[in-house]
Formats: sequence, structure tokens, C-alpha cells
Amino acid sequence: MNLYRKGGEEGLAAALADHDLSALRALVAEHNLDPSGVTPSLTRDELAAHIVAQAKRRAERDEKMFDY
Repeated sequence: MNLYRKGGEEGLAAALADHDLSALRALVAEHNLDPSGVTPSLTRDELAAHIVAQAKRRAERDEKMFDY
């Protein structure tokens, strides 16, 4: 999620705004962003928000991993 690191939540959300539902679903599958299986019923906007939230969570996790 380099877009998240470069542009933050707003930058990633803006980049996702141009993608349709099928493209967002492909992104979720490619990056394993739905391990619990909650995204199939989400709308395009909900799915985009889910992707941003997952990117934020991973960035925070990665930051803690190297904070020693």
C-alpha cells in the first residue's frame, strides 16, 4: 500500500474513487484484505472505506514492528 504511505487516508481514498466495484474486489483479493470474509456484501463506497481502513491498520502494524 504505497499509496497510503505517500498520501495517507485521503490520498488512498482519492485514488480508489476512480475504481469500480469489480476493481476494488480484485484489489481486496490480491492483497488479502478480507481474511474474515465480510466484503462480499459491501457497496463500492463501503468497500473503498474497508480498503483504506485495512491499509491504515497494516501501516500501523508495520510501524510498530520496526519500532525498537
